Amino acid sequence: MPGVVIAGRAIGGSNASQFNGPWGIFVNEVGTLYVADLLNHRIQRWDNGASSGVTVAGTGLGGNNLSQLSYPMAIVVDSNEYMYIVDSGNNRILRWAPNSDTGECIAACTGNTETGVETLNWPYTLAFDSYGSLFISDSYNNRVIIQGFRSYRDETIFDSFSPRYNIIVGRNGCGKSNFFFAIQFVLSDEFNNLSAEGRYNLMHEGINSRALNAYVEIIFDNSDSRIMIDKPEVAVRRQISGKKDNYFLDRKVVNKTDIINMLEGAGFSRSNPYYIVKQGKITQMAIAPDANRLQLLREVAGTKVYDEKKHESEAILVETEERRKKIADLLKAIEERLISLETEKEELKQYQKWDRSKRGLECAICTKECEDAKRRIDEIVVKMNSSTKKNEQLETDRLTVTEMIQQTIDSITELKQRLQTQQIERETLIIDNKDNFQRKAQIELELQDFQSETSQRDTKRNQLRKELEKYDQLINESEQKLTKIIPEYNIIRRQEEQKTAQRDLAEEKRKELYAKRGRGNQFTSKEDRDKWIRIELKSLTKAIHDKREQMERLKKDLQDDTIKSHEIEEQLRQIVDNENEQRTHMDNVNIRVRDLRQKKSDIATQKTELARKETQLHIQISQTRDELRKYQDTLRSIINKGAALGTEGLQRLLRQFADENRNQDIINGYHGTLIENLECDPTFYTAVEVIAGNR
Repeated sequence: MPGVVIAGRAIGGSNASQFNGPWGIFVNEVGTLYVADLLNHRIQRWDNGASSGVTVAGTGLGGNNLSQLSYPMAIVVDSNEYMYIVDSGNNRILRWAPNSDTGECIAACTGNTETGVETLNWPYTLAFDSYGSLFISDSYNNRVIIQGFRSYRDETIFDSFSPRYNIIVGRNGCGKSNFFFAIQFVLSDEFNNLSAEGRYNLMHEGINSRALNAYVEIIFDNSDSRIMIDKPEVAVRRQISGKKDNYFLDRKVVNKTDIINMLEGAGFSRSNPYYIVKQGKITQMAIAPDANRLQLLREVAGTKVYDEKKHESEAILVETEERRKKIADLLKAIEERLISLETEKEELKQYQKWDRSKRGLECAICTKECEDAKRRIDEIVVKMNSSTKKNEQLETDRLTVTEMIQQTIDSITELKQRLQTQQIERETLIIDNKDNFQRKAQIELELQDFQSETSQRDTKRNQLRKELEKYDQLINESEQKLTKIIPEYNIIRRQEEQKTAQRDLAEEKRKELYAKRGRGNQFTSKEDRDKWIRIELKSLTKAIHDKREQMERLKKDLQDDTIKSHEIEEQLRQIVDNENEQRTHMDNVNIRVRDLRQKKSDIATQKTELARKETQLHIQISQTRDELRKYQDTLRSIINKGAALGTEGLQRLLRQFADENRNQDIINGYHGTLIENLECDPTFYTAVEVIAGNR
């Protein structure tokens, strides 16, 4: 069915009934048509059934004033007839009120083409969602960001790319090749499986220092949903350092496989980057065969990844079929095993029958042993009761003796001081004896450990000697066998040479006879002759091969025996070295033990001397206390009873204050009795005491 012209003519122009590059349209509910007249820089409204349009926005001349438009590309009209215009040439979005001569900028009002979130670069369409949010498709804000890669040390941003073709020109050394390498670094296999040195070679190396890392980020315009991600822009970054090589998708770390599958699904070929046309590439594609062109079209269309998945699925199916066959074989083996288990089941029943009989006999034997044990326990209980009575009698005797000892101790109070001295010495000796026993036990344990370790080493050494003898025997047997085999081999070899010489001689004779008879009489046909030659050649080749295999086996056995002999000698040498080391260690330990014993003896002597001095000090302290007590008794007899009791009470109170740490002023104010504050030369002590008498 042919189309119907509802607006415009076949010839472009600027009249009300003409368009010049109509780009975007919008039709409202009543059928009114709004057209973005791109090259006339205006918006035309065509009512339903009209033969010409009316300019509702723009002056027809391009400009950046609010009353002008520059290459409008899309329009949307709301229910209140407000027009939302994509002013692509001015990189902004305008809202135009009904019957108004000027518009109002509502997005990207600066008009510049930077890559910030508040700017646009040649927007070409817009739309509103159900919440009233405005969405704008931005053409040329796809960009490439490079930092630290080859000649690009600082962060460099390339933007304003065309959606069709981009040509990079510049003088030599300005970085054109490195720019293309950066794109291939992210999108192709050109820089795949980099080593540490390879990564360092890609990072910028300046005069003073090398960059620590490098990255290349490519931001794709995904407004056409070519990449299977529901976002208007997709950022792919590859970052390398001395130890890492990471891929990022929208600033999130992802696997390299995910990036490859995403790019191949969008038609980016990693092995054949068609999106970069290098020098001579067009000529190469022009003369390429049809198969290569078809392969390129598949890579561009993104079907290669599905072919690979198909091959992977077929391989999985083949593997699954093989596993199924293995499972069937396993089930068959299980069935055979079940048949054998049935036979073993009958044998198990017989075993269980005899096992029950065996357990019955064991129970009877156990019952008999239990009765014997109970009888023995009763005898032990009787003996224990008699022993208890004897212990009670001994305890009574002990109490009696204890009372006698107590009476004896009371009767010899004048020897108490000497007895205390002896007790102190006895305790010192007991402690010394206890320490000596502990050291003795420790030394005995260490000696047992050393003896056990020595015994284990001797056992290990004997085992290794036995193994060495066994290996020596094996080596001798192998040498004997080899001694027997070599003459036989030489005889067989000489026989083989003789047989070969005889065969060659017979062959010469046969050839002479055949020569006499003529080749026509030897074989009936050429095929018989060739067949006979092949049979003879095959038999000779087989004989030679068998002889060579036999020689190789003998050589291999001889080499294995030689290697084993060397290994055994090495083990024996290590054992001897270990034994020498252990002996040296034992000698060092014995020397150390001897030194420690000498040191212990010296310490014990010092301890005995110190204990003796301590005992003498205890005796002196005891004597001093007795003298003090005697003098105090003499003092109490001199003074009256009331003063003595008052002095004792006062001293007891002062001690209580000192223990409780209070009333320091009272403690410091007490200076003792008068006699305690009188001092004289020790030479006059006797004279003072005689003169003072009992006063």
